[in-house]
Amino acid sequence: MFIGTVQEELGLNGMRYWSRHHPGMADMLVAMDGGLGRIGYGALGIEWTRYRFRSEGGHTNASTGKPHPVRVLADTVHSIYQLRIPEGRGGAVYNIGMIGGGKIFNAIPQDVYFTMDLRSVNGQLLDSLDAEITARVSAAAEANGVRWDMERVQEIPAGGTAGDLTDRLAGPLVQTAIDVYGSLGLPNGTIASGSTDGNIGVGLGIPTISVGRSRGGNQHTLTEWADGPSALPATKAVLLLAVSLAGVGPAA
Repeated sequence: MFIGTVQEELGLNGMRYWSRHHPGMADMLVAMDGGLGRIGYGALGIEWTRYRFRSEGGHTNASTGKPHPVRVLADTVHSIYQLRIPEGRGGAVYNIGMIGGGKIFNAIPQDVYFTMDLRSVNGQLLDSLDAEITARVSAAAEANGVRWDMERVQEIPAGGTAGDLTDRLAGPLVQTAIDVYGSLGLPNGTIASGSTDGNIGVGLGIPTISVGRSRGGNQHTLTEWADGPSALPATKAVLLLAVSLAGVGPAA
């Protein structure tokens, strides 16, 4: 089956919808996403959280000494970026992607927020960092007399570290992809991670890989680029992979 899905960047929504409405239909899953020449067989755990700070607000002229949500937000963001990621546990990345709030120049805003994008292949590390970030938010808000709350926008389970996924690396799906790419003279490196529609398959325990659709770079910037001619060998590889796997049953 060839399926076109939407809203991958908004939380893998299309793939999540399809898999929810077709349980047990897929024995294997190949997601076309990422740069050509890298075969992903794992999944980054992803947690998107919106943290919000609230106070009574007030005019700038009367703001001295009053609780100020923006000040708390700024202190919290600075504190979060001092976090040190433990070594040897698969690593983690995080990003504060959005900050918002306030309506006019001359008033303490009553409501401000920031968003956290937290990712790791290690589920335990992901949970511990999430707890630490939330604790820092709580401490800053309470120290300054500002109310706070949080909204979990997205939660995708972590697929595990490379050490956890040695059986998947050795399985027919990954090894067939390596051979297919090698036969076409294409790079065929592997990575026990991923941030693609394939994450849904990994989370469901379905043998899954993600393969690149072309060469490119500078994703999510105004200088993002793709090399059009490289889409041809990428397409050949996917078709050859599909043919090669047609007679293969469920794999580890």
